[in-house]
Amino acid sequence: MTLGLFFIFFGALFVIYNWYACYGIFFKKKNISWIPFFGGGCLALGAYILQKPFWWIFFMLDFGCFPGFLYNFFLYKWIDPWLKRKRN
Repeated sequence: MTLGLFFIFFGALFVIYNWYACYGIFFKKKNISWIPFFGGGCLALGAYILQKPFWWIFFMLDFGCFPGFLYNFFLYKWIDPWLKRKRN
């Protein structure tokens, strides 16, 4: 139980940092680096150790996991080529 709580606490710190990076990217327009899979992975591992049934949901809530990769996919697949065509 202690190990699960440790992973949840440690992962929550990284999730907070990743969402701060998201705030910096979208609102402050700064290029802030986010840490992929670390926060959500630690939270999911901690919830899995504590035998919570929806341990995988943390991958959806952390910007460094699903939302961040979805953002990058759309940015580089559709938005960036559209901006390059618009400039030419």
